[in-house]
Amino acid sequence: MKGNSPVLFGGNEDAGSYSIGLALDVDSKYRFDLRYVDYFGTLIPDATGTIPAGATATTGANGLTPLLKDRGAVYLTFKTSF
Repeated sequence: MKGNSPVLFGGNEDAGSYSIGLALDVDSKYRFDLRYVDYFGTLIPDATGTIPAGATATTGANGLTPLLKDRGAVYLTFKTSF
């Protein structure tokens, strides 16, 4: 498949998110997850060929992940069952 999605918020070509992390199960009762999540994509440059600060235009209207590419985050999750 190639190109942008035909549905609203379906995604753009060469844009998306990724994550990497570790999970630990303790006594089949507790679960700890540590993940790093980040986004990738390109923004449309202005007439001078630069990306203006606070740019809001993406390469297509079907996804917003390029707008989040400076929003990488680390998540620590704890779950328990009883």
